[in-house]
Amino acid sequence: MDIVNSVKIKIAGTEYVISTTEDPTYVAEMGEFVNDVVTDLMQKNPNLSITKALVLCCLNAQDDLNRAITNTDNLRNQIKEYLEDAARSRAEADELRRENNRLRNSMNKNTENHKNL
Repeated sequence: MDIVNSVKIKIAGTEYVISTTEDPTYVAEMGEFVNDVVTDLMQKNPNLSITKALVLCCLNAQDDLNRAITNTDNLRNQIKEYLEDAARSRAEADELRRENNRLRNSMNKNTENHKNL
């Protein structure tokens, strides 16, 4: 069973206690990040309420997540294509090795036949 930790974070001057099984340092770092984003948004637009700043922060976070997921999917597809290319190249190399061996054996037989003439 995971241990539940209580972590205090402060966002835009309001303190929150978060109960979590995550690493407290990680949660505190997330809280600091959110606080920095919200504070920056509110400094750039003094008429922005905390609620609206938090909504914008959430939208930005979701946008970042969506882009990260898309990038991850693209990378996964690229890796899949590279693996397929590598498999085709290995199969082609194996086929060429077999052909090389066949030709070498044929050449050796022809050389042997030529010596016997």
